[in-house]
Parts: sequence; structure tokens; C-alpha cells
Amino acid sequence: TNGIPAAIIKFASLKKDSGSKHVLLCLVKPMTLLCQATLYFCATNIAMAALPHDLALHPPKLFRFLDLDGNGVIEAYEVESFVYQQSVKLLCCVYALAVAKFCSAVKKPPRDWKRENDVFKERESMLYWYWHRTSTRFCWWSVVDWLVSVGLVCCATYPWLRLLAVDVRVVAAAGTTTGLAAGFAAQKMLSNAAAGILILISKPYTIGDFIETGHLDLRFHRGTVREISWHSTLLETNEGIDIYIPNSQLVDYPTLVLTRQSMSGKFRLSVRVLAAYDLANRDPWYRGRSDPYVIARVRDTTFRTGTVPNCLNPVWDEHFEFDASMSDRLELDVFDFDLMGKDDSLGH
Repeated sequence: TNGIPAAIIKFASLKKDSGSKHVLLCLVKPMTLLCQATLYFCATNIAMAALPHDLALHPPKLFRFLDLDGNGVIEAYEVESFVYQQSVKLLCCVYALAVAKFCSAVKKPPRDWKRENDVFKERESMLYWYWHRTSTRFCWWSVVDWLVSVGLVCCATYPWLRLLAVDVRVVAAAGTTTGLAAGFAAQKMLSNAAAGILILISKPYTIGDFIETGHLDLRFHRGTVREISWHSTLLETNEGIDIYIPNSQLVDYPTLVLTRQSMSGKFRLSVRVLAAYDLANRDPWYRGRSDPYVIARVRDTTFRTGTVPNCLNPVWDEHFEFDASMSDRLELDVFDFDLMGKDDSLGH
């Protein structure tokens, strides 16, 4: 089974078109699964065909389902027939799962794919067209993409339900009767879905935008938007870490789109002054220790933290925002507050 995936990868490396290469690479894992399942199917049925023809077993009650003719004796042809029927159903389930995985992987663009801002060209394939539509922003095409994903899950699940002899109508009825309870249990999910609808209408950011979101009492998240779904937004930080931000947080808390501001030459610079450690002692003869504070400056705008008295490891935890441009410089100066005379510098 390793030869077929290797051949697909080798053939994909010869393709110059990124779309064709992506389709072939997405075929590797499903094809491996199909080959393994087919080999297991053949091996199992060959082994059953090797059973002695004069096989006759008197089964206990637990295994009487193998007695197809109901004569109280399990014969070789009954075992072969039962194993063949069940293995065919199982093989169909694996085939459906592999096809669903392949389609789900194909409809997602590769990580190195970048959406061009120009209009879709007729020479490009339908796959490029689909990527171009679904990656623009969270719009109706994203809803279509989500519906396609749900359809693939249903197509992959249905054969397994048939294999386990589960009536699909019973599953649908159970889902209807438990809908109210599931609604209460999924309150957070519904909140994210409602926030996703608001994002769909307002269109605050797009794929490729560099945004910052968060609150003073929470952790700020900053990164490039890689994916926008109905429940969350995927950010990639400068360190290459993927962070999924719930859509409700993006609506409830301020979200700063830094890409658009940087394109205009202006942006909002957020500075959080946390703490300092092992500062110099400038008041050994007065009150025993320094009284530090911080001056934050960008061009002509200056902010000052509070003074922490008699401390060499102060904690300020204060937040400031500046109107800045890419050429501006942020300066932080630490001083020792003195009642008389000029304040002493503790660092720059």
C-alpha cells in the first residue's frame, strides 16, 4: 500500500499548477485508506473461503444469528455468506469515509495559497474560483462551504448507521425531541453563531488582515486572519502559532484591524506597562528605596504611570494608546520620584 501514495506524491511533484498538485496530495491519505480496506476485505473473504466444507458447529444462543437457515447448525457456507455481507457493508463505509475526507480536504486551500485581489480569471479552474469565493470574508459563500461540510459528514455517517442497523428516522426523531435541551447546552455555540451573522453583515475584516482583539482584563490576541468560519476565526501569530478566537469575543470586545491602518500610514499603538525588576536604589539616605514611575512617549504624546513608593520591583500594569505611524519611535523612561530636586533616571 505504500507504493501507490509514493507514486501519487511523485506525480504531484511534477505538476506546476498548485490546484492540481493540491488535489493529488489530498488523494494520498484517502487512497491509502482505500487500499488497506480493500486488502483486508480480500484477505478476510479468502480466509473464509478456506474453511472446510464439512464444517458443522452447534452454536450457543449468542451466535445463533450465524445460523442463516435456522437448522441449529452453523455450516461453512453460512459463515462465508455472513462474513461477505458484513465485510461488503464495512467496505462501503470505509469508501464513503475516504471520499468525504478527500472532498473535505480538496475544498480547503493549501496553507501556502494566497488569495489574489484581482478578479477571477476564466483561465483558472473551478477549484480556484471556489477558494477565491470562500476565502474572501465571512459571507454567504462561507455558509455554502459550511453546508457542504455538513453534507459530507452526513454522507460519511449514513453508511455506518446502516451497518449498525440504526434507523435514520429514529435518529432524526431523537434529535427533534432533544432539540430544546441541546439548545440550552449549546448556548455558547449559538452565541458564536449569532456573532458570526453580525460579522457576515458588517464585514469588519478579511482573510489576510492583521488584527488585534482582546480586553484589558483578558489577554490580547494579535495575528493574521487565516480562516473565518461560522463559530470562530483562525489567527496565525508572528510566531506561527494558530489561535482560534470565538466570534462572540470578536463582537463583544474591540477588534483593531491593523492592516488597513498601516496601509493609510497611521495606526493605533497599544502599550501596556507591566512591571520592572531590580531597579537601582536612588534614595538610600531618604526613605530607603526608590519611588519609580514610567514615562511613555511617542512623538509629542506623553503618558505617565503612577508612582510606586519605596519599591525596587514595581508593578504598574497600566495601559496607554498612541496615534502613531510606522516611522514613529516608542520611548520608555523610568524615573525615581523626588519631592525636592530633579527626578533621577532609572533607565531608558
